[in-house]
Order: sequence, then C-alpha cells, then structure tokens
Amino acid sequence: MGVLRRDVWERSRHPSQPCGREPAVTDASLVAICEDLDVASIIGAGAELIVPAPVSGSFSRAHVTIGVALDAAFCFYYRSNIEALEHSARLEYFSPLNEQLPPVDGLYIGGGFPEAHIHELSANAALLNDVYVKAAEGMPIIAEGGGLVYLSRSPAMNDGALHKLAGVIPAEVRTTDNLQALGHSEFEIVQDCAIAGRGERLRGHEYHYSVAEPDRDARFAYKMIRGTGIHGCDGIVESNVLASYQHIHIYSLRHGFDGFVGAAQRYSRS
Repeated sequence: MGVLRRDVWERSRHPSQPCGREPAVTDASLVAICEDLDVASIIGAGAELIVPAPVSGSFSRAHVTIGVALDAAFCFYYRSNIEALEHSARLEYFSPLNEQLPPVDGLYIGGGFPEAHIHELSANAALLNDVYVKAAEGMPIIAEGGGLVYLSRSPAMNDGALHKLAGVIPAEVRTTDNLQALGHSEFEIVQDCAIAGRGERLRGHEYHYSVAEPDRDARFAYKMIRGTGIHGCDGIVESNVLASYQHIHIYSLRHGFDGFVGAAQRYSRS
C-alpha cells in the first residue's frame, strides 16, 4: 500500500515541537502522501477490519480513581486505552508540570516529550517526591515512553546536563538528537506485572529519542518479539510499577485494564 517518505514524516514530529503545537501539514507533504500511498486501499482495509473489544469492566468506577498525566509534556495516549479505562475507573487528569498529585489509587503516565519540559518537571519536587513515595507504597503505575523518562533517576540531556526526576525505576536515561526507535511492536510478558500475567502477547508501538540504561539487576516484564525495546527486553518492573518504551494498545490485552484496575483497588484498601 506504499510507504511514507522519511523527509515527510520527519518534519511532522520532533522533541523540539511541543505536543499539540506541531506545524501544519504543508501542501507539498499532502501531495507526497497521496503519491506514495494507496489511500483508497488503506481506507478499504480499515473498513473491513473488525476487532473484538477486550473483556473488561469488572470494577465499579465509584471505588477506583486513576490519575492520568496530561499536559504539554505528556499528551500521547491511544484514545481506545482512555475509553477502556473510563469503563472501569474514574479518571483524574493532572499536570506534572505544575500541579500536585491528586488523591488517586493508580497512575497512568503516557507518552510525550518530557525532555522538552525538563526544567519545569524537575522543579516540581513535591510531585516527584509524592510519586516516589506512592510507588514505594505499592501504588500501581503504568508509564509509557515519556513516562519512563519521568520515572527514571537523572536523565542526561543532549547538552550533558542532568536533571533529577522521580527516581522510581533503576535506570538512567540519555536523550539523543537521533530517533532511536519508531514502529509497531510485539512483545511477550515473561514476568507478571501491573497489567497482565506471564505468557500474554501484547502489541503496540514505540517512538523515542532517548536511550534507557537500566541497572544490571533491573527486572523486565517484556521480551521483545518485534521492535527495539531495551536490549531486547522492555517493561522495567519495580514493585507495582511498569515503565516501558512500548505504548500498549488495549485491544491486545486479553482482559483489558482489569489487572491494572484490580491492583489499584487492592492498593486503595491497603
């Protein structure tokens, strides 16, 4: 069905462009897209695709609250993931840039470009400390892409400067000028974690301009089947925290977010 040329998609997204402020697609880019892609076939294939929704929704929204990081630094989430989570839990949105942690039973920190807002994020020391304490207490936390960067110790920026962040996972992160990974991914869960049990195969995608350098004794939930990950693995596990470069798609989870919401419910009762 074709492929999008590098010179077209590279202009559309870079860490220097804040989330939600990407430049408009130019007429030249639109022409290139139409020339290179069989748009009619893509639309036809999408219309024929029928995917069964995951079995979920075993929990009462009144008893579980999940905090969702959402601002200029963290703004990438699959819409299907948010909609699925809303069926099982009450969502409380907050900004790690300048707000405190609301009363929640679990956290979902999605993708984005925290490196473009590193000064504001590291200056919000109260929130960083709260996230660290809650993680140590066993609060379930899912962190994807930029969320992994946020939970690391002291990310090194391109200029060599270090900025203290949450320090929840045993890993350092180094940002780069070059794209480190982009594409669809598939991975197998090899250790029980906050979202599912061993043996499940999940799908999603990864896209990042950073390299994670975990401690030698770091534990991983994922074994990569397709994609880059972290040295063939991904999904750093620390207590009930799962931090990964993989953006999981809810439709590959057999029971949706029931595992995550169940962990949050148990945490709220502890």
